Amino acid sequence: MANLSDCYGEVEVKTTMDLKKFWTIIKDTQEIGEYSFALNLEDEDDYSYSELGFSGTGRNAFICNLTYFGIWAKIALIELGKKEELKDLEKNYFKLAFSYLDCERGNQMLEQRDVELIHEANTPLTDTKLVEQGYTSYEFTKENLVRCEFEYLADEL
Repeated sequence: MANLSDCYGEVEVKTTMDLKKFWTIIKDTQEIGEYSFALNLEDEDDYSYSELGFSGTGRNAFICNLTYFGIWAKIALIELGKKEELKDLEKNYFKLAFSYLDCERGNQMLEQRDVELIHEANTPLTDTKLVEQGYTSYEFTKENLVRCEFEYLADEL
C-alpha cells in the first residue's frame, strides 16, 4: 500500500461568492488529481456553512493535491463542461483554510497541517496560492495512530 494516504479535517471558506454556489462548484472538483476527497455536504442546509468537515483518500500526501488545486480544479471543470462555473470562480476572491491530519502508510508519514489556498479575484484559477500556516509531524507509532484517529492502521503495525 505504498503511497496511499488518508486524511480528514475541516475546511473554512471566505469568499465573495454565494456560499451555496461556491460549495456546489468545489464539490464538482472532489475527484481531481490523484486524491479524491468528500466534503460533508449531506443536506441542503450544509451548503450555507462557511466551515465543513472533509475526508479523503488518494496517492501521496493530501498536500500534493492542495499544491496543484488550481490546475486540477480548472481541468476538472473544463472536462465536466462547466466553463461558466470556472469563470465564476476566477472572477471571485476565495480563501480555503484547511486544517487536517494526514497519514501515508507506505512512507510511515503522520502529520497535521494548516494550509490556506488563496485565489485573488479576476485571476486565473491556476494562480491560486498555497500558504502553509502550520505543520507538525508525528512518529508513526500505534499510540500516535490511535491518538490521531487512524486506529484501523494501528493494527497493521
